[in-house]
Amino acid sequence: MLSMLLALLLTIGSSAEGLLLDPNAFRAQAYCSSPQPGKVKVTINVNATGIMSELGASSVTIYKQDGTAVATFEKNTTQGMTAKNSSRYSGSVTYNGTTGQKYYAVVICYASRSSGTSKQTVRTASVTA
Repeated sequence: MLSMLLALLLTIGSSAEGLLLDPNAFRAQAYCSSPQPGKVKVTINVNATGIMSELGASSVTIYKQDGTAVATFEKNTTQGMTAKNSSRYSGSVTYNGTTGQKYYAVVICYASRSSGTSKQTVRTASVTA
């Protein structure tokens, strides 16, 4: 239980496409928890300094502890990964894993408005499903 609470974000880099937003225009956080045996829930929070035309997660990739990718959720195919005309996004995705296996997630978060788009990559701590 304590590991779930300690599974806070580690921002491992940022990049941009098109015009750049100020790097401080938004902050992204993500963490993994296991609400039931075998399940991995990735919770994502993106908070911007102002209203964005769109913000949220463009992708969430779930990895086994050994670095093997086992699932990817993308905003174009998974409902609820973005918010429009907002300064905040909060959402989650759930992966049905193997009980006892350790998993972590890499989340690509972004914020976009007329002045440009910025991305942040967040890696979560591991959690046991």
